Amino acid sequence: MHLMVCYHVYMQFQATTETSRVQARLFQGVFVWFVLALLLITTPLYLNAQSDLSLRGDLNSTIKNALLSDPRSQSLSQEELDTLSITLTKNAQTQGMTAHDILWRPTLAHTVTVDEIAGPGSNCGNIPTFLCGVNRSLGLAGSDVTIMVLLGVFVAIILAVTAGYFELQHRNKMRLQAQV
Repeated sequence: MHLMVCYHVYMQFQATTETSRVQARLFQGVFVWFVLALLLITTPLYLNAQSDLSLRGDLNSTIKNALLSDPRSQSLSQEELDTLSITLTKNAQTQGMTAHDILWRPTLAHTVTVDEIAGPGSNCGNIPTFLCGVNRSLGLAGSDVTIMVLLGVFVAIILAVTAGYFELQHRNKMRLQAQV
């Protein structure tokens, strides 16, 4: 609904400003950025709402499975199991528990390996220590720097597109000043 209102305002603005095509083009660019920002802000909210609903179902099914795996619950009827699982789910939700809290089991502590003791440059081959450190900070291991190079290329592309956009705005501004 909000997008329709914004688009209607955009069309009215475009119809009334036929004499100033640069202003209309600038408004169109701002409108596109506004819509993109709105989508980027609202998308996580919608995704979070969906995950809350699925977490409730996961919690209920986890509690029900835990009840069914207990040998003492074999004598209970299906209605009693449903009532018990719903009651336990409500109590767990009020306490802020999740299905992960119920399923969690302790694991063995991490043992330190010889490579970890040797330091960051031990398995990076012949690449510089700085690049090896960046590689490890990204969660990668080894001497493969492909992901770092691709990230650098994408950053350069984004910078070039942004610079071109600002250059275009500057040229349009200069053209308007020259016309006046």
